[in-house]
Amino acid sequence: MEPYQHYSAIGRGSFGIVDLYKAADGKFVIIKKISLEYLTEKEEKTTYREAEMMSRLNHPNIIHFYNCFVDDRSLHIVMEYAQGGTLKEYIDKRKGVLIAEMEVVYLFSQLVLGLHHVHKADILHRDLKPSNILLHAVGIHTVFKIADFGLSKMLESKTKLSSILGTPCYLAPELCEGHSYGKGCDIWALGCILCEIMTLEKAFGAQVLMA
Repeated sequence: MEPYQHYSAIGRGSFGIVDLYKAADGKFVIIKKISLEYLTEKEEKTTYREAEMMSRLNHPNIIHFYNCFVDDRSLHIVMEYAQGGTLKEYIDKRKGVLIAEMEVVYLFSQLVLGLHHVHKADILHRDLKPSNILLHAVGIHTVFKIADFGLSKMLESKTKLSSILGTPCYLAPELCEGHSYGKGCDIWALGCILCEIMTLEKAFGAQVLMA
């Protein structure tokens, strides 16, 4: 960890700890720390998958992967820092004031381009939602960046996946019903996000999964 100086805590989730660091060149980076201490061999391989997948993605609308390393029995994934917070925070701050149609088109088109790049690499995100979309300011423009591939999985040739993962409000019907699924589940989530950007409200807000 010598090349990186800890700056502040960002968040903590079931899959790891996320902190802000300053690199030796003065650039701020995000480091996601995933403990390997109590993982089985299979679970440990799963943690490496996120880093392997992120290293294959290089697109302006996807959080950039710099490198990864193991230190003190933890996998550290070093990623680009987007200083503008999440799309969820952006929506909440609107306080009911709708986003202009042209801005919606501009922002949403970035998500389409980013997801297209993900799917071209034969990867499913499987947990697209506003809190996994980060905002980065470039001059006077806001750039959307897709992040958090912790639930992603490589698509195997001519097969579909069947495990139920993701966040209920953005789950496609085939996921809710436990059926096999493919890239369409990400497209469904993208549509839910578009609805939320336009209306500032979730497309589906039921309290139980099947509803």
